[in-house]
Amino acid sequence: MSSNSESTVVEGTLEATVSSEVAVYEIPPCEAGDSCDLPTDIVLRSSDGIRFGAHSRNLEIYSDGFPKANSVTHTAEDVELPEDSDVVSLLLKFMHHQPQPDLELLASKLLIKFANAAEKYGIYCATGVCKVMIGLSVEEQPFEVFLYAQRHGYTSIMDKAGKLAITQEPAKFFAYAHSIGDTTWRDLAELETHNLSTQTVFDALKEVPDWPPIFGAWFLKREHMRQAIFDALRNPSTVLHKGGMLHCADWYPFLSDLLGKMATSAPTRQSLIQAIKGSLSLLNDCNHCGIAVETVLKSKLFTLEVIAKKPLSSFLEGN
Repeated sequence: MSSNSESTVVEGTLEATVSSEVAVYEIPPCEAGDSCDLPTDIVLRSSDGIRFGAHSRNLEIYSDGFPKANSVTHTAEDVELPEDSDVVSLLLKFMHHQPQPDLELLASKLLIKFANAAEKYGIYCATGVCKVMIGLSVEEQPFEVFLYAQRHGYTSIMDKAGKLAITQEPAKFFAYAHSIGDTTWRDLAELETHNLSTQTVFDALKEVPDWPPIFGAWFLKREHMRQAIFDALRNPSTVLHKGGMLHCADWYPFLSDLLGKMATSAPTRQSLIQAIKGSLSLLNDCNHCGIAVETVLKSKLFTLEVIAKKPLSSFLEGN
């Protein structure tokens, strides 16, 4: 055999050997570390591409979300999960007979992600403690806690989280409640949007399906509230001044300034009170005009309060 032939044979053998070595399917060691001496027989790959060695038997015993070990045909392929590596690592650590990770050390966002994953895969040794920990974090992230509690049926947490979320992010919560068809939470959130700008509410609603009708109802209600304010300001109770005058000369600059402010402000009682305080100096301490202003605040705006409390459904129906 020639030297060239011998070289070709050797190269071919080396290539086959390398190819064989490359083809070996490597399974990483257990995420639990030295405390676990079980062999890993399956690979879970997180959404960010990290590979984790796991035990198919543990997946069966500690969760309801993975198939039984004896029903799995092992192949040289990773099992891809939609969760990121931080979450997958925690899931695997909870699926061992050993002390569990301290969830108090987790950032709030990671805690929520892990809790949802534990519920999804039925890892019951984690779901209970997650519920407790998330209940303690409700003030830090009420909207996310509401979503978690609603998804998994934890009504006691959901009620507290929902009320806090409405206060902190009313437009966002309003839009979400509409998107899931929950009119009770939607109308509670809508009450908190009255002091927001039209643009803020529009930006929130346009992100959810079927938003034009509900935005139209919200906008119509807003215009009814604005009209109630203008009617009260244009037709206040009169208080006779000296000489039989209905208003003194200072009333008209005051009213003009006030109407200008309310034309661009949110049509709410709170906005009106602030606007009146800002314009009050134009009355130059006229007691008679001051009484007229008080009358507006105490009686004429009763209609505004009635409109503000009406459910949006009444405006959707054109009532």
